[in-house]
Amino acid sequence: AAACAASARADAAEARLEGVVAEAEARAEAQLREGRLGAEAASAASERLADAESTMDALRAELADAQREARVARAEADSATHAARAAEDAGCARAAEVELLTAALEARTAELGAARRAADAAEERRVADVAAAAAAASAAA
Repeated sequence: AAACAASARADAAEARLEGVVAEAEARAEAQLREGRLGAEAASAASERLADAESTMDALRAELADAQREARVARAEADSATHAARAAEDAGCARAAEVELLTAALEARTAELGAARRAADAAEERRVADVAAAAAAASAAA
């Protein structure tokens, strides 16, 4: 937005500069055509031309300032865009890391579930073996 505003100010300053030049040239040409460019008129035209040149210089300076502002704003926008892309890349890398950790956690949870089921089955076999041994001892007695 700052780059656009600075660019618009530069365009406006350039348009004003062109308008001042065109106006000064048109006045001088009109006076020459009408043949009224006597000493007094020439002096007045010279003053107006000097004023127009002064205005043109000021407008050129304003244009240069606006162009510098536009370049700075563009550089800031480019920098912000670069930072946003870097942040997005970092976010994507972090999301991939989280996905990997989630998959590892799910695999570990499955392993623990399988180990728990194996332990439960072993305990059930042990209890059944103890019950069978107790029944055999009871039958032998």
